[in-house]
Amino acid sequence: MKKTIIMTLCLLMAGLLFAEGTPGLEFRSIDNNTAYDVRIGTATATHIDIPATYNERPVTTIAINGFQNYTSMTSITIPNSITSISGSAFDGCTGLTSIDIPSSVTSIA
Repeated sequence: MKKTIIMTLCLLMAGLLFAEGTPGLEFRSIDNNTAYDVRIGTATATHIDIPATYNERPVTTIAINGFQNYTSMTSITIPNSITSISGSAFDGCTGLTSIDIPSSVTSIA
Protein backbone atom coordinates (compact mmCIF):
# COMPACT_ATOMS: atom_id res chain seq x y z
CA MET A 1 0.00 0.00 0.00
CA LYS A 2 2.74 2.45 1.00
CA LYS A 3 4.68 1.58 -2.17
CA THR A 4 1.59 2.25 -4.31
CA ILE A 5 1.09 5.69 -2.77
CA ILE A 6 4.74 6.60 -3.33
CA MET A 7 4.62 5.40 -6.95
CA THR A 8 1.41 7.37 -7.55
CA LEU A 9 2.97 10.55 -6.15
CA CYS A 10 6.08 10.05 -8.28
CA LEU A 11 3.96 9.64 -11.41
CA LEU A 12 1.95 12.76 -10.59
CA MET A 13 5.12 14.80 -10.06
CA ALA A 14 6.57 13.53 -13.35
CA GLY A 15 3.32 14.46 -15.10
CA LEU A 16 3.46 17.98 -13.68
CA LEU A 17 7.04 18.45 -14.85
CA PHE A 18 6.17 17.17 -18.33
CA ALA A 19 3.13 19.44 -18.57
CA GLU A 20 5.18 22.50 -17.69
CA GLY A 21 7.88 22.02 -20.36
CA THR A 22 11.43 22.99 -19.43
CA PRO A 23 11.76 24.06 -15.78
CA GLY A 24 13.03 27.60 -15.30
CA LEU A 25 11.13 29.30 -18.09
CA GLU A 26 9.41 32.58 -17.18
CA PHE A 27 5.93 33.44 -18.36
CA ARG A 28 4.23 36.85 -18.48
CA SER A 29 0.52 37.37 -18.91
CA ILE A 30 -0.40 39.18 -22.15
CA ASP A 31 -3.48 40.00 -24.24
CA ASN A 32 -5.67 41.02 -21.29
CA ASN A 33 -4.68 37.91 -19.31
CA THR A 34 -5.85 35.51 -22.02
CA ALA A 35 -2.39 34.22 -23.00
CA TYR A 36 1.29 34.17 -22.00
CA ASP A 37 4.65 34.99 -23.51
CA VAL A 38 7.77 33.02 -22.63
CA ARG A 39 11.41 33.85 -21.93
CA ILE A 40 14.42 31.94 -20.63
CA GLY A 41 14.30 32.85 -16.94
CA THR A 42 16.51 30.50 -14.93
CA ALA A 43 16.46 27.48 -17.24
CA THR A 44 19.82 25.82 -17.76
CA ALA A 45 18.91 23.02 -20.16
CA THR A 46 20.59 22.82 -23.55
CA HIS A 47 17.27 21.74 -25.12
CA ILE A 48 14.31 24.02 -24.38
CA ASP A 49 10.79 22.61 -24.57
CA ILE A 50 8.21 25.41 -24.55
CA PRO A 51 4.84 24.16 -23.26
CA ALA A 52 1.68 24.92 -25.25
CA THR A 53 -0.12 26.11 -22.10
CA TYR A 54 0.75 27.66 -18.76
CA ASN A 55 -1.79 28.09 -15.95
CA GLU A 56 -4.43 26.70 -18.32
CA ARG A 57 -3.90 29.51 -20.86
CA PRO A 58 -2.04 29.28 -24.18
CA VAL A 59 1.57 30.34 -24.55
CA THR A 60 1.39 32.36 -27.78
CA THR A 61 4.52 34.51 -27.98
CA ILE A 62 8.27 34.22 -27.57
CA ALA A 63 9.16 37.51 -25.91
CA ILE A 64 11.49 40.26 -27.11
CA ASN A 65 14.99 39.13 -26.11
CA GLY A 66 13.32 36.01 -24.71
CA PHE A 67 16.36 33.77 -25.16
CA GLN A 68 18.93 36.45 -25.98
CA ASN A 69 22.56 35.40 -25.49
CA TYR A 70 21.62 31.98 -24.11
CA THR A 71 24.71 30.36 -25.62
CA SER A 72 24.20 26.98 -23.90
CA MET A 73 20.94 26.29 -25.78
CA THR A 74 21.46 23.97 -28.74
CA SER A 75 17.84 23.20 -29.66
CA ILE A 76 14.31 24.37 -28.95
CA THR A 77 10.86 22.85 -29.44
CA ILE A 78 8.20 25.44 -30.25
CA PRO A 79 4.58 24.28 -29.84
CA ASN A 80 1.76 25.02 -32.30
CA SER A 81 0.28 27.48 -29.78
CA ILE A 82 3.04 30.00 -30.61
CA THR A 83 1.87 32.55 -33.17
CA SER A 84 4.48 35.29 -32.74
CA ILE A 85 8.24 35.31 -32.26
CA SER A 86 10.16 38.47 -31.50
CA GLY A 87 12.80 39.15 -34.14
CA SER A 88 15.41 39.48 -31.39
CA ALA A 89 14.26 36.44 -29.41
CA PHE A 90 17.37 34.41 -30.27
CA ASP A 91 20.02 37.14 -30.71
CA GLY A 92 23.40 35.87 -29.55
CA CYS A 93 22.29 32.24 -29.25
CA THR A 94 25.48 31.00 -30.88
CA GLY A 95 24.99 27.39 -29.80
CA LEU A 96 21.52 27.05 -31.36
CA THR A 97 21.72 24.41 -34.09
CA SER A 98 18.13 23.14 -34.25
CA ILE A 99 14.93 25.14 -34.34
CA ASP A 100 11.70 24.01 -35.97
CA ILE A 101 9.26 26.90 -36.42
CA PRO A 102 5.69 25.57 -36.71
CA SER A 103 3.25 26.86 -39.32
CA SER A 104 1.20 28.46 -36.52
CA VAL A 105 3.81 31.26 -36.35
CA THR A 106 2.41 34.11 -38.42
CA SER A 107 4.71 36.88 -37.20
CA ILE A 108 8.44 37.16 -36.65
CA ALA A 109 9.06 40.80 -35.87
